[in-house]
Amino acid sequence: MEWNGETLIFDTGGEGNRLLSHMETLGKDPTRVDMVFLSHIHGDHIGGLWELSALNPHLEVCIPKSFPMGFDGPIMARGCRVVRINSPTEISPGVFSTGEMGVWTKEQSLIFVADEGAIVLTGCAHPGIIRVIKRAKALITVEIYLVMGGYHLFSAHEWEIIKVIESFKESGVEWVCPCHCTGDSAMSLFRKFYGEHFIAGGVGKVIRVIRGTG
Repeated sequence: MEWNGETLIFDTGGEGNRLLSHMETLGKDPTRVDMVFLSHIHGDHIGGLWELSALNPHLEVCIPKSFPMGFDGPIMARGCRVVRINSPTEISPGVFSTGEMGVWTKEQSLIFVADEGAIVLTGCAHPGIIRVIKRAKALITVEIYLVMGGYHLFSAHEWEIIKVIESFKESGVEWVCPCHCTGDSAMSLFRKFYGEHFIAGGVGKVIRVIRGTG
């Protein structure tokens, strides 16, 4: 994604060759990426970093503080800068990390402040998607315009999913783009409840927003 004149990648997928192939298809130059933001340690979210950093040794890589210490060395040896994030942090003007959240699987999510409101990006939302939204609302003063990414509801019962959707509505989330580990049942219910404010995500999907002034 492009923000404040910089190019940022949120998670890198599990395979570097696939990541680079997708970037080529979209006309994105891997050598012009400024920052990589990794949500959590699972291989399907970090695997592509190795091939990307081999092509671009000037990356700034933002990771949760709980990542194994051995993670930094190979990346820094290539010239990349590693930033470990624990608490909520503004990593660029109008761009925030929720800080590390959760107990078993620690994870950070990303928040952008645009003219329409805040955009929240999640990897898997292992700490709970509602907890992520509450953290985001505690950090920013604007309403949440869009929540995009994995909601981690693939094993949830219908009544649990409906409670989550009700919490989304109560929190003022205007648009949703559930993907990855959300689960087919949850995606169908979000589509039903959000109607035209449901965005079907997927590889190659382009969403344009307007950068706000804070």
